Amino acid sequence: MSVSNSSKAFVWIEQTAIMSYQNPPTQNEWVTLLEVSGGVKVDIMEIMQNNTEAGAKNIEVRIYPNDEADKGFSTSIPAGGVIYCVGEQATVYGWTLLAVAAGPMPFGRYAYGGAAGDHQAVGGFWEGRSIKIQIRMTSAPGTSQYLTCRISYHKLEAI
Repeated sequence: MSVSNSSKAFVWIEQTAIMSYQNPPTQNEWVTLLEVSGGVKVDIMEIMQNNTEAGAKNIEVRIYPNDEADKGFSTSIPAGGVIYCVGEQATVYGWTLLAVAAGPMPFGRYAYGGAAGDHQAVGGFWEGRSIKIQIRMTSAPGTSQYLTCRISYHKLEAI
């Protein structure tokens, strides 16, 4: 889909940001995963970690939508190579780690369906003027530790 005004036409360009730390990530080091301005739609954000000991690890995520204050979260992610999606809660203004899904879950708004981990999509993607997303592992890395994040997004560009 393209958007136009009197002098320029714009189009959404699909892009993917992938960050993969291996052997090991540096404890407490903030890494910028995505920093986009000028129009952005974030479709999916996935996080996965694993280590030889199969130990859970604590992470922190900072999310700055439209140059506003941080709306991120802190959580523990189990090991085992399971992909967890990040979504914005409709009942709390901020993002959180969503329950394991059979498939990708959108970055957009969710409402809890009542049962723990039961999320119902209210909106598919998140759209705004700008976004900055950072992550860090606050736990000590395990043996053969890796932390992988993938963000699928669209950037508004003039054509």
